[in-house]
Amino acid sequence: MSQPPPFPSLTGELAFDDDKRIALANETLAKWLGYTPSELIGEHIDLLLDGGTRFYFQSQVIPSLKLHGRLEELYLPLRKKDSEALPFLFNMQRSETGERPLNYASLVRMHARAKLEHELLIAKKQAEAADEARSKFLAMMSHELKTPLHAINLSTHLMLEEAVGSLTGDQKELMETAKEASTNLARLIEDILDYAKLQHGNVSVEPTAIYVEEALKRAERLVMPKIKEASIQYQRSPIPSNLTLHADPDRLQQIFLNLLNNAAKFTPEHGRISVGVRASEAQVFIDISDNGCGIATPDLQRIFEPFVQLQSVDREASNVRGSLGLGLAICRQLARAMNGDLTVKSELGKGSCFTIRLPLEDTPSIEESLPKAQ
Repeated sequence: MSQPPPFPSLTGELAFDDDKRIALANETLAKWLGYTPSELIGEHIDLLLDGGTRFYFQSQVIPSLKLHGRLEELYLPLRKKDSEALPFLFNMQRSETGERPLNYASLVRMHARAKLEHELLIAKKQAEAADEARSKFLAMMSHELKTPLHAINLSTHLMLEEAVGSLTGDQKELMETAKEASTNLARLIEDILDYAKLQHGNVSVEPTAIYVEEALKRAERLVMPKIKEASIQYQRSPIPSNLTLHADPDRLQQIFLNLLNNAAKFTPEHGRISVGVRASEAQVFIDISDNGCGIATPDLQRIFEPFVQLQSVDREASNVRGSLGLGLAICRQLARAMNGDLTVKSELGKGSCFTIRLPLEDTPSIEESLPKAQ
């Protein structure tokens, strides 16, 4: 019975000493690289390496082999005779049993990996281009919508003021509906513009020293009518009058309004909204709590993702109306742009607590007069 032909080698074999001189190269590796084994044996391994890989080989590979005795799944390119780079996966083992230490390497060509990396790079660039095009489109459309919307707002305002004639009760009700709808649309457009700016790092944030109590009072004046109309109890713990934050006043106001409006929207009639302030080292924490419908644990991080709307129990509907799901995503990014953060704790059916963390302005004796953050 005749012997079968020898099994063809599917891996390249290479051995080199600590001076990086090649002591062994099998036929498979030599053929891949465009050499014969005899052309490689005795040559310096730098013949097969480019500049960056040479330095890495000398400074990392050989010292690691001497220290650990082996290296596994090391990805490195080798240069062919015509200078083309071929990617390889190396497994190396050091032997010190012979006349001189030798480092043995088994190499596998990485056709698929190189192709996959190239395809991933192309896909990444395409995704980035698509995201940029989407953001530009959203910003452009939002700008285009603002002009006619402004005309609608002005017209409804003049009509309700009866500047062009008196209105019947039914006409006033229709105009109030149109005014409310245009106001909601204006807010949605501003959310889209802010989100597009934040995605491309174009949002304007100009931190300065601002008084926390004054900033909260400013927001309270705007949302208090809605809170009172819903028969919701509002509580705020005392805040030192000289407590100052390092933040952008308008962006902080935007965060306050979003969180207070959300609390009012999802708190039942005769429910409670509470605002408290805590301090810790160089930071201040502002807690806005409610005893409303709450958020399920799996959804606590999703609510900060753009375009996410959770099904919630509202006074008038079973979902969030007049929203794109951008408000909380924008608020968190704004807080982080001001070197802070926005987090949440919540329990379904028991309410939520949103916490704004921002840098505390360097003001003497502030922390002593505030509750300590836990």
